[in-house]
Amino acid sequence: MTSAFDMRHIILSLLGAIAPFAAIVWMTIARTGGYFEYPLDDPYIHLAMSEQIMAGGYGVNAGEFASASSSILFPFLLAPFSGFSWHWLTPLFWGAAGLVGGALLWGRFVGEIAARSAPATRGYLLILAFIGPMFLHLVGVSMIGMEHVLQVLAAMMVAYGLIRYADGRGVGWILAAGIILSPMFRFEGLAVSCFACGVLLLSGRPKVAIGLGVAALVPVIAYFAAMTSMGLAPLPNSVMAKAAIVGGDTHFVTGEEDTRLETLITTVKISFSSSSGFPLLILSMFWLVGAWIWRGVFGRTRVLIALSVPALAMTHVFFGSIGYFYRYEIYAWSYGVMVTLYLMSFVWDRFDLAARVAPAALILALVAGGRHYPLQAFFIYPDAGAAIGVQQKQMGRFVDDYIIGPVAVNDLGHVAYRNPHYVLDLWGLASREALDARLEGRDPNWADGLIARYDVGVIMIYDWWFQGRINPDWIKVGEMTITRRMGALGGSVVAFYAVSENDEAKLRADLAAFAPTLPAGTEFAFVN
Repeated sequence: MTSAFDMRHIILSLLGAIAPFAAIVWMTIARTGGYFEYPLDDPYIHLAMSEQIMAGGYGVNAGEFASASSSILFPFLLAPFSGFSWHWLTPLFWGAAGLVGGALLWGRFVGEIAARSAPATRGYLLILAFIGPMFLHLVGVSMIGMEHVLQVLAAMMVAYGLIRYADGRGVGWILAAGIILSPMFRFEGLAVSCFACGVLLLSGRPKVAIGLGVAALVPVIAYFAAMTSMGLAPLPNSVMAKAAIVGGDTHFVTGEEDTRLETLITTVKISFSSSSGFPLLILSMFWLVGAWIWRGVFGRTRVLIALSVPALAMTHVFFGSIGYFYRYEIYAWSYGVMVTLYLMSFVWDRFDLAARVAPAALILALVAGGRHYPLQAFFIYPDAGAAIGVQQKQMGRFVDDYIIGPVAVNDLGHVAYRNPHYVLDLWGLASREALDARLEGRDPNWADGLIARYDVGVIMIYDWWFQGRINPDWIKVGEMTITRRMGALGGSVVAFYAVSENDEAKLRADLAAFAPTLPAGTEFAFVN
C-alpha cells in the first residue's frame, strides 16, 4: 500500500509531467493558429499503416506490403480507432498514457528511496520527483506521436523491476512485463531485455532468465517470420535506412555514400560528441568505476545492475541512433538515471556527508545531462509542429484535393495518411525497392522504373536529399518555401516535378489553383 509520504512524490511527479505537457500542447495550438500538430511527420506513417492493418493489409498503400513502421506493436495500438475522425489524435493519446505511466512509476520509485533515506536527503528527493519527467525527457517524447515514450516506460519498468528484485522482492510482473514489451515497442528494447535477463541469470535465477528471454524473443521472431512471409526483409525499412549495423547511410552527414564500417564510425563519433550521447558516455564511465569501488556496499546483484548501465548505453551508442529530437537514446538515459539514484542511495546512507551532498549532486547531474530536453520541448516543439502544418500538411492537402492520383515523395506521412491513391516513397521507408536502389549508387535514373510502374506523374521532394540523383528529364515546375522556423523538417523548400511534358500542364494548373490557398508562413513560386 502506498503511504502518504510516497504520495507526495507521486503527486509532484504527475504535476511535473502533466503541467508542461498541457503547456506545450497549448503553445503548439497557438503557433499553428488553432489546431494541434505533431513536431514530426512520422506519426502519420504509423497512422497510415494502422489504416491498412484494419483493412487487412500491412503497409501504407492498399494491396502492397511494406514495413514502414519502426515498431512491432505501435501501429496495432492505433489501428482499432482508424474509422474515427479523431484517429489522428490517437498517437497523442498513447503519448499521454505513456507519460502518466512513467510519471507514476518515477514518483513511486523516488518515494521508496526517500522512505528509507535520512531526513537530510528527503527535500532533494522531492525536487527529483518533480523535475524527473522533464529531465528524463518523458514529457518531450510523449508529444511527438511516436512509440518512444512507451519504450521509455518499458525500460523504466525493467529498471524498477530489477531494483525490486535486488531488494529481495522477487521477480514481479513489472519486471516481466518490461522485459517482454521493450522489444515490441522498439527493437533497441532487445538490449534492455537481454541485459535484464543477464542480471537474473548471473544472480542465480537461470530458469526465470531463460523463460523471460524466450518470452521477449517470441514476438520478435514472429514478426520476422511475418515480414518474410510477405516477401519483406525481417527488419523494417526504417531500421535498415538509419541503423549503422544494418547498413544505413550517413549521406546527410558526409555528403557522400559511405561503407558500412565508415557509417558505424561516423555514427559513434556523432554519438560521443552530441549533447545527448556524451552524458551516456559519462554515466557509463561512472559505473564502470563505481561498480568496482562500491562492490562491497552493493553486493553481487547490485553490481550486475550497475554494469548493465554502461552495457546498455554503449550498445546503443555503437549500434543505435542519437539525436532527432533525442527520441532514440532516451530509454537508455532513463534506465541509467533510475539505477544511479537507487545505487547511490546505498552510498549516501553510509556517510552523513554523502547524504547531504550526493542527492544535490544527482540533481545537478540530471539537470546537466538532460538540460536540452525541456528546452527543446518548450522552445522547438511548438514551432516544429507549426512547420509541419505549413509544409507537410499542405503537401497532403495538395495531393488529396488537387492531384487526386499517384505521387512520389521523400517524406511520407501526411501525404500517405487517408489517401486512397498510390504514394511512392523515394526515400525507401515504405518501399524496399526504392531503399535498395537509392543506397546502391548515384544513377540519376534509379527511380524511373518505379515511377513508370506506379504511373506516377508528380514528384515532390527536397532536392538536397538527392544530390546527383535527380533525373535531368524530370521537369521542375515550382518550389514551395516555408518562411518561418523549419523545426524538424527535412528542408525548407519542396520542389515539384512533372515526370513528362504530358504531366506538366496539369501540374501547373493544379499548382496555380493551390498556391493562393497556402497559409501564412508558406510561399510558392513557379520555376519557369
